[in-house]
Amino acid sequence: MKFDTFDRDKEFTSVLVRNNTHSCLKRFVLEGGVLSITVAPFHDQADELVATFSDVRLQNFDLFDFEENDGLPWDIVGLNCKDHEDGLSFFCIHCLECEMVFLSRWPTITIPSTD
Repeated sequence: MKFDTFDRDKEFTSVLVRNNTHSCLKRFVLEGGVLSITVAPFHDQADELVATFSDVRLQNFDLFDFEENDGLPWDIVGLNCKDHEDGLSFFCIHCLECEMVFLSRWPTITIPSTD
């Protein structure tokens, strides 16, 4: 099933930004072709979810005017997704501090236990 770009963007955003809340990127790790990102509402950073992308091919990573004392979390200002081929999609995660563009499979989403 193919989605048009608008619907795919909307689906990607709704997966990562629950209840249309102002969200932040708390962590990201790229290792062995797998990218894991931790996202949470800015006002409740304990309410995390982890998106794990497989078969990642990093296209671009730009760090904007980053000061050494500026650490995570980073403000998420945009999420985009566009279908590619062979079950892969282009993803863009845009924060005030960085922009990540990569090709990957659709992510698996987990919500860590708070125990």
